[in-house]
Amino acid sequence: MRLALVLLTLLCAGQSLAAGLEQRLNIGLSLFPRIVAVDQGLTEKLEHGRVRVALVSEGDRTLAFRLGKKLKRKTPTLAGHPLVVELAEPDELMRGPPPTAVFLAGPLSEARFRRLADYLTRHRRLLFSAIPGDVERGAMAGISVTSRVLPYFNIPALEAAGIQLDPRVLAISKRHE
Repeated sequence: MRLALVLLTLLCAGQSLAAGLEQRLNIGLSLFPRIVAVDQGLTEKLEHGRVRVALVSEGDRTLAFRLGKKLKRKTPTLAGHPLVVELAEPDELMRGPPPTAVFLAGPLSEARFRRLADYLTRHRRLLFSAIPGDVERGAMAGISVTSRVLPYFNIPALEAAGIQLDPRVLAISKRHE
């Protein structure tokens, strides 16, 4: 009986963590296009006049697929340019030309995260992650959830990638220095 209660508690906790992550990803997804739009170098990162963003995850792409559909439906254009949304695994993404920006649609292993962050930094592309701890480990942007949701920027990572954002957005954000 005790074992059953422990297993049930662990199962519920796991479902609660997954639901919490999905909620953070949905919140982040609503902020992501606004952050991409204030990249002052956006026009140089267009692909054939389009903003191409990649939702990156490892393994099961079910959540990434749902997030991608939601992003396409809510944001058909970004800063006056058509938005193209694609799903990719990190290694797959790094084999081709870089997208305009990347949204992490699920946690990545430390090694894959580091390779992806380095790749995007070299190509001066934005890496956005709503996953707790990712801004501190190198994502250029994410969210800070307290009593309200704020954009959260890793200033050294933005500088290393040469990404300049509208100063008005930086003024109202949380920063990781």
